[in-house]
Amino acid sequence: IEDADAEKMENTERNILAQLGYADPYAETPAPVES
Repeated sequence: IEDADAEKMENTERNILAQLGYADPYAETPAPVES
């Protein structure tokens, strides 16, 4: 996998998780998720 592709997939995963209300799994300090 090219670096660009990996980064693209990471961004896509980030966006999906954000839409689902999950904290960014790649963030250094994960933001608290309110239920």
